[in-house]
Amino acid sequence: MQARVANDILIADMVGQSNILIVDDQLALLRSLQALLQINGYRVDLATSGSEAITKLQDVDYQLLLLDLKMPGIDGIEVLEFARQAELDLEIIVVSGDTTFSSVKDAMRLGAYDFIRKPYRPEELLTAVGSAIADYQQERQVLHSEDSLNESERLHRFIVNNSPDFIYTLDVQGVFTYVNDVVEDMLGYKRHELLGKHFSTIIHPNNAAEIHNFFSDKRAGDQATTNTEMRLLITRPLDQVECFETYELMVELNAIGMYEEDENGKKIFTGILGCARDITDRKHSEVDISYQAYHDLLTQLPNRMLFDDRLNQAFAHANRSGKKFALLFMDLDRFKLINDTLGHVMGDLVLQRVSERIFGCLRAEDTLARFGGDEFCLLLPDTPSKESVAAVAEKILKAVRKSFSINNHELYLSLSLGIAIYPDAGKTGESLPQVQVCSRQLSHQVLTV
Repeated sequence: MQARVANDILIADMVGQSNILIVDDQLALLRSLQALLQINGYRVDLATSGSEAITKLQDVDYQLLLLDLKMPGIDGIEVLEFARQAELDLEIIVVSGDTTFSSVKDAMRLGAYDFIRKPYRPEELLTAVGSAIADYQQERQVLHSEDSLNESERLHRFIVNNSPDFIYTLDVQGVFTYVNDVVEDMLGYKRHELLGKHFSTIIHPNNAAEIHNFFSDKRAGDQATTNTEMRLLITRPLDQVECFETYELMVELNAIGMYEEDENGKKIFTGILGCARDITDRKHSEVDISYQAYHDLLTQLPNRMLFDDRLNQAFAHANRSGKKFALLFMDLDRFKLINDTLGHVMGDLVLQRVSERIFGCLRAEDTLARFGGDEFCLLLPDTPSKESVAAVAEKILKAVRKSFSINNHELYLSLSLGIAIYPDAGKTGESLPQVQVCSRQLSHQVLTV
């Protein structure tokens, strides 16, 4: 019952929206047909000649044309030819007493929807009119749907190809079936170079395990891949060289499984839809931020935070191995005088040059840190004896005592230095700072070991 009511409403809507033009040189027939159609809810215009019909067809959008063939002047066949040449969007029913084979053939050849012979029964004509209007509405709905779909696909293609992300689809074997235009700028590959290739083609060897896991699941629901960082191989054409060099690009990968339902309603896995976002700049920023958090920006040496971490590692290693390590606490003598007389810019240059001199005296495994101002701290892991520590300290003192030539100024500096050796000076992180205070007290006399 509800379906029937809905269908009646749809028919009523189509009728109410339908404009019909009736063309016939017999005015009485026109009036009769107009009354019949208006009673059934149609909007109707009349034309008593072919020329008048053409004029109205140019000015008004009609959905249906009821056309007589035999008329003086411009006849129905000529009106049909005009409608065809003008590509008018309407249906045409020929209503004529001329039912010869040639007339019917010409009318149908020129696009007539139906042919009704005069005289006709009212219900026959209403049925033909209703069918023509229904087909017109249905065809226009299909065209509108196709236009909407085409527009949606055009918009989708525009969005996908103008996305900053690399968007792709893979089949069930992990082979590329689609890649957007971004792949050329992001990875250096032409689209045709990747289509038909396996996804692992562009994966960095270091991510082989992640790729295995990536394809072992079908990415459904909670198994969809989100925010997975991965390295992709890229190619960049070298200037003036007919070859390619391989690089790597860090991306953030998101992927989800694609499914279709079979005739039984069962979901069948058909592939993967994914996108990869270039996060190179973000990773560089993270590295920069991390570096700044653990390093002194003036001297580029580790700061107190990183030094404490290295010290904790030294404690752990010494406890396991039974070996010793040493801490050297250093500061420049009369550094305040340099700042006050030559300025802070010169003071910064002095700190940089001093740190370079000290760093040049060290092994790769040693850690030199700046604690602030003119204070430095040095961690010497795996020190075999006090004599080896003393040798390093003497080397540093001699290096700093050599003259510095900075901005046309020749400077002679000295360094105060104190030493604490684990476990002799303390066995915990809490005890070593006490040794530092004691050593600093001795360092005012420029302690040499």
